[in-house]
Amino acid sequence: MPPNQESLAQLADGELMHTDCVYDWENVNAHRKEGSAWVVLKGKVYDITQFVERHPGGKEAVLPYLGKDITGAFAGEEGGHVHSDAALGIIKQYQIGTMLNNFDGMADHAEEDDLNKQYGIDMSKPLVTQMPTLGNDYIKYVHQPQYCTPPAKMFGTPWIEMFAATPWWLVPLIWIPQLAAEVWYSVTQLGTSPQLAMQLWFLGLILWPCLEYALHRFLFHLTDRYVLLNKYTIMFHYIMHGVHHHMPMDPGRLVFPPVLTTIVKIAVYMAVLPVVQNVPLTMCIVSGITMGYVCYDVCHYAVHHFTLPTTGIFGHVRRMKTYHLNHHYKNYSVGYGITCKVLDRLFGTLLE
Repeated sequence: MPPNQESLAQLADGELMHTDCVYDWENVNAHRKEGSAWVVLKGKVYDITQFVERHPGGKEAVLPYLGKDITGAFAGEEGGHVHSDAALGIIKQYQIGTMLNNFDGMADHAEEDDLNKQYGIDMSKPLVTQMPTLGNDYIKYVHQPQYCTPPAKMFGTPWIEMFAATPWWLVPLIWIPQLAAEVWYSVTQLGTSPQLAMQLWFLGLILWPCLEYALHRFLFHLTDRYVLLNKYTIMFHYIMHGVHHHMPMDPGRLVFPPVLTTIVKIAVYMAVLPVVQNVPLTMCIVSGITMGYVCYDVCHYAVHHFTLPTTGIFGHVRRMKTYHLNHHYKNYSVGYGITCKVLDRLFGTLLE
């Protein structure tokens, strides 16, 4: 039934919570700043205060619409762009009520709009062990991005969870000194000439985009039948990459954990060594490949987490940001390249 004066009084006193609340424009217009940001979409009110800084397009794309009706902008009108179903799924998590002139009992259906309740996932519990319960629905679920506050946990064991979330600065902090030490050791202790060492290092750097594309397309995005093979393949996929598609705005899930990077690096070393058949030369090549990874992971964090300039070299980075975010929010089966579209276009054509 429509709200009465009693319910509005409860609202003013803070007694009503979440989707039970009803608001008028005076309420909404009072929340037009970053520290208290509300918007209206199709008659529902959303408190996006926690989301403003995480918006994939940067907070500058959101600030002009605070305290307003974003229905037109959300549909691509009024200078906005057409948002995907994934974007709609994300904003639903922030619903706090319904507009007074639009109250028609929609709050009663809030549970139907809750993606996690639909699939039986509890975001307050460790996620990795819950993923196999989805069965064949895992692929559909994990590619519907969400943003969770506070950040969701992957593992129930605290010391394992500690290694699962990685701040971006840890990547260069760990790997750059190690890469320098590897080249230094190859030159000073194993007799590699400095010129040859640097040539092989740059060769590895050039090889990285190929490895990046191969890992992203053929390992992180295995065909559904391999991902859904059994509960262990589902958990493996979620740990390696699924969690990033599930929560692409979580700053702790935007770079690869050092433990997993170490495993991949060892595998790359074991693959390169039989080809080169020389340990110090292999060290230089793999060091260059790893430096390519460091640059990639820092760029990947920036693409997701920073608002980027639109001019000069940053213009290309901004376009790659849009290209990559389309991979997350519109169609996950295209757009595997983070730093370059060339391999996407080349192999996309060859493999179609």
